[in-house]
Formats: sequence, structure tokens, C-alpha cells
Amino acid sequence: RVYRLYTEKLKGIVDTPVIPEGYVSSFAQYTIKLKNKEERDALQAKLKEKGIPSMVYYTKPMHKQGAFAEYAYDDNDFEVTNVLCDTVLSLPMHPYLNEEEIDSVIKLISANIKVEIENRENKS
Repeated sequence: RVYRLYTEKLKGIVDTPVIPEGYVSSFAQYTIKLKNKEERDALQAKLKEKGIPSMVYYTKPMHKQGAFAEYAYDDNDFEVTNVLCDTVLSLPMHPYLNEEEIDSVIKLISANIKVEIENRENKS
């Protein structure tokens, strides 16, 4: 239910998770993708300011972690991984979230994205 509401209400605002046909999700997290690190970090700060928890679970790609240092991976080999580590944010996701709480999260995301877009346009 929470997944469905987030997906419906965030459509066209941010990139949302897609569950391919024939697959199921544990729904442990609901992770959205923003345009860039600045947009993601600004949104996370605004959520925190309003007392809404969010999390960046993967801040450092595996190929950049100490355990893999000896392999000297080239960043260009992991472009998608690098982008995702900078742009994804997990929203509150639990069975006790009600629609009003979900709506307040979405309203905040929508307002913050609008501000970020305006800021980008003003810099152009």
C-alpha cells in the first residue's frame, strides 16, 4: 500500500523504483532517484528539518571501498554505480505510514524539487 501510494503520487516528480513483471519486492526501502547530489542532499536536509527520516544507504560504491583498493578500478567502469550513490535517497517505509503522512512527504519533495529546478534555471 505504501509503495503504491508513493509511486502514484511521485510520478513525474522524481524517478521511482520499478518492479519488473514477474518479480516481487520485500518493500524494505522506498528509494527515489534525484537529478544530482546537490538536489538529493538539499532534499534530505529539508526532510530532516521537518522531522521526516530519510537515508542514503550507499554513500560509497564498493569499488571505492578499502577492501577493493588493491584492484585499482577505473571510475569509468562504474558510471551507473557512481551516479546512483550520489543521487538516491530512501524515504520512510513501514506499514504504519498513513496516507496523510505520505502526502506530507510528497508535498515536501515536490516543493523542494520545484525550488531546485528554479535555482538551476536562474543559473543558466
